[in-house]
Amino acid sequence: MTGDDEKQVLLKAYNAPLKLKSLFFPIIHYEAIPHENPKDARVPKLKTVKAIPQCGDDFRECSVSLEIKSERSSEETKLLYEYEIVVFGLFKWTAEMPEDKEFLLKSLAVTGASILYSSAREMLAYVSSRGPWGTCILPTISFIPEIREPRGSDL
Repeated sequence: MTGDDEKQVLLKAYNAPLKLKSLFFPIIHYEAIPHENPKDARVPKLKTVKAIPQCGDDFRECSVSLEIKSERSSEETKLLYEYEIVVFGLFKWTAEMPEDKEFLLKSLAVTGASILYSSAREMLAYVSSRGPWGTCILPTISFIPEIREPRGSDL
């Protein structure tokens, strides 16, 4: 409830320039780690979140691959569980094509990753809900785009 003296924030909703066509999970790994004394263990921190956007030649058909990994358990770091999720989404750019292709890549990365991350959160919650340590829920995060130049071959 809001009182008369509390401020309210009104949000306008706009259709995003991306339409999700499909998504799938090439990797879902969740492991509940057994512990004799679980009070000595903790929930893992999010270690890796990496979004890779790609577009076709005309920039209308696009994809985003989102990789999410927790930190790993060790002798020093006792964790209740570990996870790795990769979710891949196919998108279509539905708005007028911007002149600035970097803007398009940033929009694809931020909007696409946000959509895929929420799907990954639900998938991990579902998979872990029957585990011994309770439901695992990915933390809330914000995506800030950073354009990186392609590196040479990593072979």
